[in-house]
Amino acid sequence: MIKSKQIIAAIIFSLSAFSLSAQVKINDDYLIINAKGDDPLFTTYAASMERSRFFADKAYFMDYFSAQKPLTYSSQYSGELAVVWKINNMVISKKENFAKQPVVIASFPDMAILEYELFEGLHVQETFFVYSSGAAIIDLHIQNRSNEEYDIFMYPLLHLPEDSLEIVRYDNQNNGYLFTHYESTIRLHSNLYKSRGYPTHFRNLLACNEAPDSYGG
Repeated sequence: MIKSKQIIAAIIFSLSAFSLSAQVKINDDYLIINAKGDDPLFTTYAASMERSRFFADKAYFMDYFSAQKPLTYSSQYSGELAVVWKINNMVISKKENFAKQPVVIASFPDMAILEYELFEGLHVQETFFVYSSGAAIIDLHIQNRSNEEYDIFMYPLLHLPEDSLEIVRYDNQNNGYLFTHYESTIRLHSNLYKSRGYPTHFRNLLACNEAPDSYGG
């Protein structure tokens, strides 16, 4: 049951396979950093001020360097976002299994652009963008630069360590799951707002721009 103190958040996975026009281009060379896993890049990503609000504003930490984990975006109370791949029936759930490790091409306060290869020649550009306090997008551009043929499945992943996630239903119109989760008010740094309607119950949408394949569930 969702109480009156609630807010809606959305995570949208965008998949653009084998479409060169969808790739993000960086026109200014000084913006390109090409940060590898052992480079000192440590930052969080949040929406710009004009798209933010005080209540339940979300910032994400990007883990592109831990070998035993997928490429992960995590928020302190709303969980971890990632993608698990299956290529030719081989599951790739850890960065150590990538043919080429993720490189951060460019990093901005609300967006990061990364590139990596799952198999040799199977190139992925991944763009993470925090659009607002309640919406973040992971855009995936896939290009096969090899002469091999690949069967590719992509599985969006959301993990809440406190396990307060409850699925409400599958939303056919938006190609995603509507679910709820709970956040305690002890996260407040001050008690000035304890009686001001600070949200604790959240409605969320985990969606994709493409309808899921029936074979993949």
